[in-house]
Amino acid sequence: MRLWNNLLIATGGTPTLDKDSKSRDVVVQGNGYWSNGQPVRILPVRILWEGKEFNSLAAFRAATVPETLDGKPVGIEADPQLSAAGDGIAVRDTSKLPSLPAYRVKSGSPLIGAEMSLVPVEPDEYDFFLRPLPAAKPGIGVSVEPVP
Repeated sequence: MRLWNNLLIATGGTPTLDKDSKSRDVVVQGNGYWSNGQPVRILPVRILWEGKEFNSLAAFRAATVPETLDGKPVGIEADPQLSAAGDGIAVRDTSKLPSLPAYRVKSGSPLIGAEMSLVPVEPDEYDFFLRPLPAAKPGIGVSVEPVP
């Protein structure tokens, strides 16, 4: 399994990422990590990897190989600055994805332009909201442009 350029958010103390020792060939690179609890309380990122727990992306990188590429750190741990995460509506028709503005990033989000280059992997043509992706690095997560 390859998990590249995704935004991973957890709430209520749930692990942001949880991989057991039986899972093989798992590649985790260039992702955004964020964990938030109750409306005001911000919890640290919680990563479980093969039975070990890490409370920051930096600690995870220091002890493991994931979230590095050619020996250099990739991925970020930062507030993605989503416009209104959790306030979205449920859709059952993919043509309605643009109606989920709650998960678009605000201008100034650290995810904008932070996408990791995955040569020779062919990039997707569209973001989660069915908008065409720009040729330049669009960013980590589902949204390529901020909400106005």
